Amino acid sequence: MNYSQAFSYVLQDPNWLKKVLIGGLLLLFSFLLVPAIPLMGYYVRVLQNVARGVDPVLPEWDDWSGFFTTGVKMLIVALAYGLAVAIIVGIIQNISTALGSIFNILYYFVIPVVAMQFSRNEEIGDAFKFNEMIELAKANPSDYVVSVLLAFVASLLAFVGLIGLLIGAAFTLFYAMLVNAGIFGQYLRLYGGEAASENLSPASPQV
Repeated sequence: MNYSQAFSYVLQDPNWLKKVLIGGLLLLFSFLLVPAIPLMGYYVRVLQNVARGVDPVLPEWDDWSGFFTTGVKMLIVALAYGLAVAIIVGIIQNISTALGSIFNILYYFVIPVVAMQFSRNEEIGDAFKFNEMIELAKANPSDYVVSVLLAFVASLLAFVGLIGLLIGAAFTLFYAMLVNAGIFGQYLRLYGGEAASENLSPASPQV
């Protein structure tokens, strides 16, 4: 796992500023829900590109129908897991608030493997193939745990954008999303059996 590359690959794209600006604007208005859908689709595409060795890693914002289609599927998966967690946590917290908090933390460790599993074929059903997800996370438990923790750190660092008020946070949070995709795309490539794409030339750097 090349964690430093996951933090730096975005800036290696010659058009990174334009791509980040578009993503940041969508994130800024994601409270309207509709802009959040292509964002989720873009995240999945970046994760796929890293896993499959596609160059450039950051796609252009020109496949809106594709981003929306993938984003809707990912949104359904996220809502299903979110609803299940809300119900379970509600029940657990009636027994113990501490147990509820622990379950919330465990949930943060589950979501990345769900995203990786979904990204393989973009099929909603794949995100509920629990045995396959367990095997993927178990492929290298130490790398998986470190990856989750670093993704969390990236999200925390993104809030430095709050210094620039809400607008700055939108762009830094989008950058954190790309770091997240870079980290778990690497994990999927190394331990999920993802094959390198023919779009990656031998001289092209991998994330």
